[in-house]
Amino acid sequence: MSYTALYRKYRPGSFDEVRGQDSIVMTLKNQIKTGRIGHAYLFTGTRGTGKTSVAKIFARAVNCENPDDGSPCGECPTCQAIAAGKSLNVIEIDAASNNGVDSIREIIDEVSYSPASGKYKVYIIDEAHMLSTGAFNAFLKTLEEPPSYVIFIFATTEVQKIPITIRSRCQRYDFRRISVSTLSDQLGDIAAQENIDVEPRALDYIARAADGSDRDALSLLDQCSAFYYGKKLTYDNVIEVLGAVDTSVFSRLLRAAVEGSVVKCVETLDEVVAQGRDLSQFVIEFVQYLRDLMILEASGKTEGKIEDLLNVSSDTLKLLSEEVKFAPPALVIRYIRVFSNLSNQIRYSMQKRTLIEIALIRLCHPDMDVDHEAELDRIRVLEREIKELKENGISFSQNADAQTAGGSQQAGNAQTAEGDGEVIEARKIDPDKVPQEVNRMAAKWSEFIGSLSADYQKIWLSKCVLSVDENGKPYLATNDDMASLWMAGTDLTPGHTEEIEKLISNYFHVQMDVRVKYVQSKKDFQSNDPDYAAQMIKCNIEYADSDEENEILRKKQNPEAPSPEKAIAKTDVDTIKEVDDNHADAVKEVDVNYADAVKEVDDNDSGVADASRHDNDEAEEDYGDGGMPADQISDADAMAAAVDDNADGIYSGAGEETPDEVTPDEVADDQGDDAGDSDADDSDEDDQDEFEEEERAERENDDEPDSDAE
Repeated sequence: MSYTALYRKYRPGSFDEVRGQDSIVMTLKNQIKTGRIGHAYLFTGTRGTGKTSVAKIFARAVNCENPDDGSPCGECPTCQAIAAGKSLNVIEIDAASNNGVDSIREIIDEVSYSPASGKYKVYIIDEAHMLSTGAFNAFLKTLEEPPSYVIFIFATTEVQKIPITIRSRCQRYDFRRISVSTLSDQLGDIAAQENIDVEPRALDYIARAADGSDRDALSLLDQCSAFYYGKKLTYDNVIEVLGAVDTSVFSRLLRAAVEGSVVKCVETLDEVVAQGRDLSQFVIEFVQYLRDLMILEASGKTEGKIEDLLNVSSDTLKLLSEEVKFAPPALVIRYIRVFSNLSNQIRYSMQKRTLIEIALIRLCHPDMDVDHEAELDRIRVLEREIKELKENGISFSQNADAQTAGGSQQAGNAQTAEGDGEVIEARKIDPDKVPQEVNRMAAKWSEFIGSLSADYQKIWLSKCVLSVDENGKPYLATNDDMASLWMAGTDLTPGHTEEIEKLISNYFHVQMDVRVKYVQSKKDFQSNDPDYAAQMIKCNIEYADSDEENEILRKKQNPEAPSPEKAIAKTDVDTIKEVDDNHADAVKEVDVNYADAVKEVDDNDSGVADASRHDNDEAEEDYGDGGMPADQISDADAMAAAVDDNADGIYSGAGEETPDEVTPDEVADDQGDDAGDSDADDSDEDDQDEFEEEERAERENDDEPDSDAE
């Protein structure tokens, strides 16, 4: 007989053999015993939790001839036929391959026929979320009012893909993940039946690796026992077969990250890669290890048995308890966030190791991040370094006045190294010899850094000090190589001095040429490049907010220097003079152009008037000695005057466009038009004279006495 896999061989055959789903089993058994059986069920849950197995047990139970406390007897012909897959009353359909409307139509046609034997015809539709939208819609009417002898059971791992119209017509049962202890007990029983010698610790690890799936747990046990067939299955053997990582590796990796040792972290990762471990699984298990550590820190020692909550062995719990002492909760939460984001990025990446190494470097160097957890981690690193210096015999004396409202400054008159007895004195700066603008910048330098919107600007500028040279010129000094490279730049990367100058100009309203000085020696940095902002705090520096007080302080510090107002006034006078000169030249040019335009308009108007008068003279000559009648002469003079008036009115406004020059041809055309108009007027007057003579003759005839009457 061929070999049968363990998960198939030990598939539950009754409700009593189902593990981890007690509430669902009890509900279904009660329905069978009382006869309150529904027509549609929806089984949902993660893989390997018993959805299909419970559906088959339920199908046998509702058709069993002799049910035992709601469970199938397994001995009657109906139970045996269903178990062998020969019964026509139980139809199991794979919706992944039969997801169309045609498959649903076949089911609709078949439900009209009653079962050949037994009470119910049961349809088990596995992977129901794979049905198409049309198939679900075709199923609605039949699912809502099926025949009394039909039962539908839908099994799915993605219930959110099932339409709400289907879910509302079904009884829904959520299958939960099986606990580690339940799986471990089941694996122990099966290992005893199969004569597999295995350590309890190995079974616990297999149960945790199964992630709540009974089928996965049995498959892993089958795989490990086959690899070490005939030998005792130990914890190390399981780790090797499954390609997993021991918790001791996670412990060493966590300790190296807390110490800030990049070399140790990379060496640990190289060891994991050399063993052929799956890097994606390595990241997931490390996050799980950090999660257990976080829960252990948050729960404390007074909240019952923590082993059940963490699902870890006693050895792992002991290891976690030791790491709680040096890994604070905020640090662990930051590590979890970094590796949780990494687990999403690494899934489809071809450079998994590189991404893991970047994440490890971020853990070791919290200054590369700008979130709140990273800031707390940086404070933890500083506290650890100070503690190490004190343990080596080096102490620091710091003036309490060096604390500002915005935070601690690099302050103190002197730092004493007790180990060698050397006292480092910082160079003193006389505020009276420093320009007022620099004093104002130094007094509010910490406020300026706090006002920056970008976190990276705050980080790098906080690593610098505002110092002043012997000539009173400010510069930025630092002994941090990364801050120096960011500000000054290199041959390949540009610096950010212009950006800093713009920030200073926007905040202090002064122009400063940013100079960056990198001091490699810490001793020289403390002595030759003092923190002028910190010295300003301890000095009695007067600072004025109003313009009058600023002027008084300026005269007090440097009486010979001109006031800023006078310098600005002188600049304004020169600017106004230049503007006035340009304005006068422009006005003069406009006046000349305007005079030329007016002169041209006058010449054109004079030509038009002369042409009109010339027409009148020619008309008088044509009339002979008698000349033009008086009324026509007056009309011609009136027309000439009107032309002059209209021309003056049109072109009298300043700034108007100059009319085009009148050509002789246009003047001749105008004269011809005037002559034609004059002839028409003469003809009209002759007709008027004839009409008046006729009327006068009629009146004379009327005035003569009638001869007959006389």
